Amino acid sequence: MTIVNNLNRRLPINIEHVIEKLLSKIPNEHLHGVNRIIITESKNNIKYAGLYTAGRNYSFKFSEIELDLSNIFWHNAYLIFLVPIIPKFLIANVLYHEIGHNFQKMVPGVKKESAEDFAEMYKNTFIDRAFPIFGTIRKIIFAPLYYLIRLSRKES
Repeated sequence: MTIVNNLNRRLPINIEHVIEKLLSKIPNEHLHGVNRIIITESKNNIKYAGLYTAGRNYSFKFSEIELDLSNIFWHNAYLIFLVPIIPKFLIANVLYHEIGHNFQKMVPGVKKESAEDFAEMYKNTFIDRAFPIFGTIRKIIFAPLYYLIRLSRKES
């Protein structure tokens, strides 16, 4: 797999190294068929931060993931680079979501209608692996909240 950097400027972080480190948390078989990860910065009003493009006829060959940093980093908000974990975390959220779309093709029974939910669950799993402290904090804060919501639904 190739990481293609199409940026016209340097960032305060080594973006390729960040992506390689994030990819090291993913099992290789989940990346099967992804030929390239393209790092770009849109000059127009593209509305996506990440885009997964499946290969021909929705096959595994020649799939790509595009990461639009202008949408990931809120159009040049350089303050986020003051705390290095923030840009890494933002990139991870988009990258893992898009990899989730690739992995979805390998899981039998996942319908197109549930593709976004599947990619989000996949993302959350690997965010917890890449940023263990975040997963712990999320579980401490949100687990009781989810429990209360489920409890209230059962009573209704």
